[in-house]
Amino acid sequence: MRHQSIREVYKLFQLDQRARQLSPRTIEFYDWKLPQFFEWCESENVLTFTELTPTHIKTYLIYQSDNGLSDYTVRGSAMAIRAFCRFVVREDLSTVNPFDGVRMPREPERVLPAFSQSDVQKLLRAARNHRDRALVMVLLDTGMRAAEAISLVGADVNIDAGEIIIRKGKGNRGRLVYLGAKSQKQLMLYFIRRGKPEAREPVFRTEDKSKGRISRSRFFKIFKELGRRAGVTPCTPHRFRRTFAITMARNGVNIHMIAKLMGHKDITVLKRYLDITQEDLRDAHRQASPTDNLL
Repeated sequence: MRHQSIREVYKLFQLDQRARQLSPRTIEFYDWKLPQFFEWCESENVLTFTELTPTHIKTYLIYQSDNGLSDYTVRGSAMAIRAFCRFVVREDLSTVNPFDGVRMPREPERVLPAFSQSDVQKLLRAARNHRDRALVMVLLDTGMRAAEAISLVGADVNIDAGEIIIRKGKGNRGRLVYLGAKSQKQLMLYFIRRGKPEAREPVFRTEDKSKGRISRSRFFKIFKELGRRAGVTPCTPHRFRRTFAITMARNGVNIHMIAKLMGHKDITVLKRYLDITQEDLRDAHRQASPTDNLL
């Protein structure tokens, strides 16, 4: 272990993730978070796992926070580092787990508000091509996760029926989601413009000639840039998911049906999406004002 660099140990960690058949989304999460941490470690001259201490980990998390990264991002980094440290100890590569001396950052309570009708219209106007308009409408109309949209292939989409198969959602749970007429039309326009994807080709592709799959980092950047141009921030794939849930609920869809459409096992997580807003309370009072109804 003394002669193995932290990146060499990371290669063993990567093999372990694949051998355990973790979901591509989980593997991608670690492959995104951990190299950033290792790069920082190297800048601090921490080259092996045995040199890593709780102080290093705490300093890195503070460094991320001080550089303007969100509480969600910092907590995600901590989760990835904790998993890596646990692996090293579990595999008897070290007897000391440096994360044992680190307190996990608290899960943020902040919930993003749903997009307003005006927000959605601004985003569609700011979209520079048919792909980005299709992304806005499909995410808004289905509530699918970013990883689910990225992994879609041609065989998953029945454009005529307005149906999309999510073959591997979170926890490897598959489901069927649906498109309204306007989303169908926009997706069809995108296919006409770029060519309908073959069965195994990605649905949402890069804008260059390669027609390759969009990476996770690029996917999030598309929405960040779109929000900046539209003047609608923050603009994230997850905010579309929350907007889907709230809009469906406001239009009278049963919460259990919404959970099924979103790929949740039950309604526990979904309840976080459906916090009653001040606007909801105002509308409810307008409709049921005691004085307006009694006097």
